[in-house]
Amino acid sequence: MSMDRVPSIRIFAAVLLAALIVGVASAQEPTAMLDRTIQLRPEPGRLHPPVISDISIHPAGAIFAAAGDDHIVRVFEMDSGNELYRLEEHHDWVRAVKFSPDGATLATAGNDRRIILWDVERRAQLRSMGEFPYAVADVAFNKAGTMLAIVGFGPTIAIHDPITGQKLHELEAPINDMRCVSFSPDGAIVAAAGRNGVIRTWDAQTGRPLGDVKAHRQRIHSLSFSSDSSQLISCSDDRTIKVTDLGQNKELASMSSAPAKVMALTLINDATLVSAGSDNRLRLWDLKTHQEIAKLEGHSGSVTAIDVYNDVIVSGGFDTTVRIWKIQSGERTAQSPQGSLFTK
Repeated sequence: MSMDRVPSIRIFAAVLLAALIVGVASAQEPTAMLDRTIQLRPEPGRLHPPVISDISIHPAGAIFAAAGDDHIVRVFEMDSGNELYRLEEHHDWVRAVKFSPDGATLATAGNDRRIILWDVERRAQLRSMGEFPYAVADVAFNKAGTMLAIVGFGPTIAIHDPITGQKLHELEAPINDMRCVSFSPDGAIVAAAGRNGVIRTWDAQTGRPLGDVKAHRQRIHSLSFSSDSSQLISCSDDRTIKVTDLGQNKELASMSSAPAKVMALTLINDATLVSAGSDNRLRLWDLKTHQEIAKLEGHSGSVTAIDVYNDVIVSGGFDTTVRIWKIQSGERTAQSPQGSLFTK
């Protein structure tokens, strides 16, 4: 072998090694495949199927609930995708649906300004918490299931005891158009946000304001805490996802979803986030590198609702479908199977 070929061989070996390292790293990134599409049908007297505005998966993972603009909450079986039953006491667009942490209760709310609590086992109304002075955009249980936070198109955030219906706190909102509310996993903080891009936080037990975070330039649609309650993740019409350190009131990352507005997000695990938006896609994000991992394609309209249970993502939106995706860990090759709806 001539000596002038040695550097070329070394260079080739280095390039090959680098490619292998990149391939291994890529293979460790989670992917997702479309498992099932549920096409909703229009109700009698309606021209179009319902737009899906919120989705909540039961804590046991066997069923999920989807709310829509036809005033109906539908409950589906996860494995089959079959509709099991409907809840039809609302008289206007249902914007929010959430299972309690123990799975015994389902809270629903929307434009008719009513909060209804349903007994999941009996499939019947448990109680109505009365009529609110404004349309409701979102509700959230704390981890213990002892508090239910309510926000909407008004100047206050209400926190109620879902067992007794008693109002525990009425908190001043940073804007009249509030869209999302969330409790921290440790139960210490409640956060809410809306049209002006400001996230306001309070002590969940006392109702004392903790501070404001000017996270976005436009409307915030969704909030999610990290599992240790130290960070808050938000998404907005300004086409970004922000990660904020609450202890330092400091932005840790800004992830661009341009050109899409970001309509919903939720954590898959501590390392991975899923978001959805106006480009009809779901996106997976690596929360350590703050980079986009993948795009999930299949919807034909804006995706406005997502929830996650173990290795399953359920999504819905303006295309009047609910889609079930199966998350696959990095044991697969980085290449997507031919003909799949997963794209990188």
